[in-house]
Amino acid sequence: MIETSVTRLFLVRHGETEWNRVGRIQGVSDSPLTERGRLQASYMGESLLALGVPFAEMYSSPIARATETATIIGDKLDKPYRLDERMKERNFGIFEGFTRKEVGQKFPHEVKMNREQPGFVIPKGESREHLLNRVKECFSDLVALHSGEDVLLVTHSGWISMALRYVLHIPMIIENRFVIDNTHLTIIAHSPEHGWQVERVGGITVNQR
Repeated sequence: MIETSVTRLFLVRHGETEWNRVGRIQGVSDSPLTERGRLQASYMGESLLALGVPFAEMYSSPIARATETATIIGDKLDKPYRLDERMKERNFGIFEGFTRKEVGQKFPHEVKMNREQPGFVIPKGESREHLLNRVKECFSDLVALHSGEDVLLVTHSGWISMALRYVLHIPMIIENRFVIDNTHLTIIAHSPEHGWQVERVGGITVNQR
C-alpha cells in the first residue's frame, strides 16, 4: 500500500487589535493588540501546545499585529517563526483607517467596484485577484517545501477567507460569508491524491471577556 504525504497548514488569525475593537479597516496599516488580543494569543499557544502537533515550521505575516501574535504563540510552543511578505493582509488603500460605514459614505463608487469586480484595484491598494495570487503562490511553495509536514501560519482574516475561497473553489462573484474571529484556527490539508481539503474551520478560538 502506497502511503500519501499529507501536508497540513494551520492558519491562525492574529489577536484582537484596537482597530478591531472599534471596527476600523486595517489592511496593511497597523494597530496594536489589545490586552484581550494578547490573552487570545496566549490561549491559542497553550491550545496548540496541548494538541501536540509537531510543527515543522512557523510563518507569520510581517505586519506587527501578526508578529506580536506569532511571538506570543511561539513562546508557548518554543518555536521561532519566519516572515513571509505574501501573508500580509490585503492592502485596502484609501479604505484603511475608516469603519465600513464611513467607507460607504466617503467612497461609494469604489465600494461598488470593489464588490462587483475582483480585478478592481482600490486606490493606493490592491485587488482581490492580487490577494488570491499571493495565497496561491504561498500555498504552492509551502507544499513543495513541507511535503507531509504540519506548518503553522499566523496571518489575517482576509487572507484566511481568500485561502478558503481558493481551496473550496468559490467564485469571486459570490459574496464572502466566512467569519474569521481573532485567533480563529483553520486547518487546510493537501495531498497529491486529493488536492486541497478543509479539515477544520474555527476549531480553536477564544473570546476573552
